[in-house]
Amino acid sequence: MDSSAAAFDWTRRLPARRRRQKHISLNDAAQFSADRETNGWFVSAVGQSWRIGRRSDSGNYELVSGEEPVTFKTMLAAETYLDALLQPPR
Repeated sequence: MDSSAAAFDWTRRLPARRRRQKHISLNDAAQFSADRETNGWFVSAVGQSWRIGRRSDSGNYELVSGEEPVTFKTMLAAETYLDALLQPPR
């Protein structure tokens, strides 16, 4: 499988229920970081807040904590959090 196809194939590792709900957990994000999967992430404006997510071939998956989306007041705060989240473990 070429690297571009692998970049969007990550959703197969999610439980089927979460693939339908279109979200990823902080634990999923930590695993992506550990696996050095840093491609496909995005920060987007939603109303007056900013959210983090990851793109796949079947859509966008927002980052959630529990059942609530992780939101930020500014784009800079969201980008800073995403950068920290995707740092490989030491």
